[in-house]
Amino acid sequence: MNSPLPVEFPESQDWLDCGWLDTLSRIRAPVDEINRRIVKSALEEKAESAGIGARWIEIGAGDGKLRTWLPEWMRDQVVHTEPSAEYLQQFRRQNVEAEPVEASVYDLPFDDASIDGVLGLCVFDALQDLPAAVAELRRSLRPGGHVIHFLDLGLACLETIFLDIHQAGKIPVPNYLAEPAMKPAAVEQALDEDEILNDLAVCSVDRFSQVVQYLESVGHGYGAPMRKWLNAWLDSPRSAARLFMDIVSHAGDRAQFMQMLIEVHHLTIAYPNLAMEANSVSTVSLFRERLSSLFSNENGFREASSEILVGREWKSPWPSLPQQCCYFGRFAGQVVAQRTARPIPIGRVVSEQAATSPTESVLVESGILFFHAVAK
Repeated sequence: MNSPLPVEFPESQDWLDCGWLDTLSRIRAPVDEINRRIVKSALEEKAESAGIGARWIEIGAGDGKLRTWLPEWMRDQVVHTEPSAEYLQQFRRQNVEAEPVEASVYDLPFDDASIDGVLGLCVFDALQDLPAAVAELRRSLRPGGHVIHFLDLGLACLETIFLDIHQAGKIPVPNYLAEPAMKPAAVEQALDEDEILNDLAVCSVDRFSQVVQYLESVGHGYGAPMRKWLNAWLDSPRSAARLFMDIVSHAGDRAQFMQMLIEVHHLTIAYPNLAMEANSVSTVSLFRERLSSLFSNENGFREASSEILVGREWKSPWPSLPQQCCYFGRFAGQVVAQRTARPIPIGRVVSEQAATSPTESVLVESGILFFHAVAK
């Protein structure tokens, strides 16, 4: 038996490799300008209340992506901190007008209650000890100081959530259960909010291993890519998280992975001992619950809240889009590609731009998970 579609997974990269930053820049490119407008809108709504001359810090600044999204009036108020010397070099090359500080979020070089606000882009999802980071932020913040965090990528591979899944003896894959091909109706249906947020399908490692062994035993072409994902997961859930993020952030790679999972599902569903019996899981919900529990009254914070902020515009098609794609959406890491140009009903729309030329035939939406808390 042969698979009708070859599936090639990219090689995983290290978080501290500047090549990974290049990968993130490439992933963000189609929605970069939309994200800039979303961040600007959010900061104008929340950050301006800190006043002129407020002292802000950014944690985990990386190569300076968030700085390029900041409104002009705010850039001179922000001190960028980053623990990686390699990332700092990249930051300085790309932001020559700024001078970042080498510092860890667990040990910030600022006096108690001396900071008016903290900014972060895709930081809280990657920290190995988030409670310790929250305590250090509270120490540095003055009463009434703000914590603002943006998450535009990575919800499908939050390291802490992947570690929890691994410890439970389970394995995650993209949520093929929500795909139109898994629904009774043959026609394409509109996706609702729950289906976007439920980004993972999770099953037991033992059942997944049995499926892989079966595919290999009958010589099916999907045996090799399924084995590669299983081995990556068993070897290191952290490395698997990076690999997973790279796959699901590209519409073409994600579509191949989904097609494979759907075909394997239909191939094995008739055999009770082989069916994966996966369940849908929302990393968005798990992440929001984690943040709410840590930025609590007991830990010195109030008014903790989170929401998905959405921007949309019309763009010309680009090479990596699937054929006949008229809609591309990325919601905090989850990718949706459709043949019909209709918006996804999720989040609060804060920026919208109409088409300006006949070639702009793809409706593009980006959704960022925006978190805000105030120190007591």
